Amino acid sequence: MTFHAIPRALVCLLFAWTTVHAEPAALQTPDKILVATWNLENLFDTVTNQPGGADEEFTSQSWRRWTPARLDTKLDNLAWVIDRMKPDVLCVAEVENRAVLQQLADRIQRNHGWTFDHIAHEDSPDFRGIDTAVLSRHPIASSRLFRHEDRRGSMIATVDIRGAELTLLANHWKSQSGDRDENIAIRTAEALAVRGEALKILERDPAAAVVIAGDFNVDFDDPCLTVSFKASTERSRAEGTSGAGTVFYNLLGDIPAAQRGSYYYARRKVWNTFDAILVAPKMLLPPDAPGPPWRASSPESRATLTYALAPMREPGDGRPKAFRRVRIQGMPENYYVEGYADHFPVITTLRRAQAAPDATKP
Repeated sequence: MTFHAIPRALVCLLFAWTTVHAEPAALQTPDKILVATWNLENLFDTVTNQPGGADEEFTSQSWRRWTPARLDTKLDNLAWVIDRMKPDVLCVAEVENRAVLQQLADRIQRNHGWTFDHIAHEDSPDFRGIDTAVLSRHPIASSRLFRHEDRRGSMIATVDIRGAELTLLANHWKSQSGDRDENIAIRTAEALAVRGEALKILERDPAAAVVIAGDFNVDFDDPCLTVSFKASTERSRAEGTSGAGTVFYNLLGDIPAAQRGSYYYARRKVWNTFDAILVAPKMLLPPDAPGPPWRASSPESRATLTYALAPMREPGDGRPKAFRRVRIQGMPENYYVEGYADHFPVITTLRRAQAAPDATKP
């Protein structure tokens, strides 16, 4: 399903964010945490270090003119947005390696004082050399790259927030480019593999707080998500499910349909809902019921947003302002760089449960 751009709606989302989320949880009071996911769009360093030269286009000699100065601007721009979101945990896609991810974390701290002291990343076998990763302000108890065939895989990280654990699976599924049938088959396999891994986590610990986030490269109503992964934007379909029948709740269901777009397909002038945050069904229980330590049932979680500050949007259709070279009119040899990424982030707030952990927990 696609959505037409509604710039005013995006502005309304920002107002909703500022009123519902005055300030994300600080480290010293982790009764709630802000979780975000963002495709950073080609966050590469400026040297060739990928097997087979997969990253050669991201050098100063390439057609992209990917110079240290340009990377510097990209880092500054991403840091500006991330500081304004102030997430406690951030799942990211399209990062080349841990080193450039550390550069981003350092830039956020240097420019704005918001710190990510913990990073979960592992080089994937992706042919383009792009990975998923998790940045956290809280300690990462464990992390690993879940690989399915030769795809880029999902970064799985368990974050320990003062004894209350949250497990995240950061995703970036096969893009829409290339053969349509082949792409569908690949994404279906990815959906089944990631679902299987999430169910294993819940089988080991039925009271685990499990979040599946990222760029799925399909809309919320695509069969890859609704049938293969069994995710729904209807809370009632997810509530009470378990085992093989588990239905994960897609928090985009808390956003009005016309405001869910995070990626804009310019050729057809339509919005896509590729980026999403899914949660295990027990996380929908009321905060005072036994179950996972983190809940998506509070008013904050129901204010899940596609995060789009005005500078992040192109004039007119409000699409994401991707990081691009812009030529100066009348000066063909000169240009400046602007923008952030070709996707908007998606954010939500989880609240710590008020009840004791589920009695079914081992």
